[in-house]
Amino acid sequence: MSSLTTGVGGFLLVAWTILVWIGYHKIFTVYYFNLSKGLGKELIGSLIAGIFLASLTIYLYWLVAIIVFAAGLILSGKMPDKNQKTTVIVIFAILAIVVFLVGRNAKEETSGTSSNEDTVTNEISYMNTYIESKTGVTQYISNAGEFLQECIISVTC
Repeated sequence: MSSLTTGVGGFLLVAWTILVWIGYHKIFTVYYFNLSKGLGKELIGSLIAGIFLASLTIYLYWLVAIIVFAAGLILSGKMPDKNQKTTVIVIFAILAIVVFLVGRNAKEETSGTSSNEDTVTNEISYMNTYIESKTGVTQYISNAGEFLQECIISVTC
């Protein structure tokens, strides 16, 4: 939940909550008999849906992109004009692409795409190649590089 309160997660939470609330009112005609109670229920329901969708966006971003596109197709069915249907489909397709990209970036931000081990391996490989090209020594450098890699990984992991 902490990733939903800061940075990209917080933005996703607010954006999804607002979009769910707007979408709810676009799909359903709402009559309020008790304004404060009705708005309170809608706000809590939108917030719960926003938390759910923001979490899905971070962890299953591809699924949310499919859901957004499907919602666009459903909403376009409610449009009377063919131009409006096309516009709704295009807007939701763009939104699905944005959700996919933001979700992928958020997942990379929260999980880290490269681990310490990968980074150390790449740096040592580069260092070995550089020293080998300058000196021509290969056997001792690779053994020292493997030793150094094991030392650094055991310290950072």
